[in-house]
Amino acid sequence: MAEEAWEAGPFAGIDDLHAAMVAAVERAPRTRRLELIRAHPDLAGRAAVAGAVSAESTREQASAGLDRLTPEEYEELTRLNTLYARNVPLAEIPELLRPPLELFKDQRRAGEGFGDFCERVGVDALQERPVPVVAS
Repeated sequence: MAEEAWEAGPFAGIDDLHAAMVAAVERAPRTRRLELIRAHPDLAGRAAVAGAVSAESTREQASAGLDRLTPEEYEELTRLNTLYARNVPLAEIPELLRPPLELFKDQRRAGEGFGDFCERVGVDALQERPVPVVAS
């Protein structure tokens, strides 16, 4: 999908590149979108702990403090990852994440990661945008 988006260039800026990436994902068949989601490692999952994730994923998880978890925090995050995976069907994740990601796109500060953004704006702001109702 990234290659397809890149072919739409050249881009005037990051917002145009982002729009091309979103469009490529939205045009992709459902199976490809699910592959994209499945390819992303769990937060502080086994692959991250083993050092088997990309440098970008390592930086992303470190920026969220996941590289500094105590054993108890790691255990709790693993438990929450498991509960989330069991209770939120994979196919529903893109629609559930769309509202907070759109807010991030609209209001992020230069260089601000998603986790830092969420902490800055707070849960109330993240919940102001309606989350679509997904059939179960």
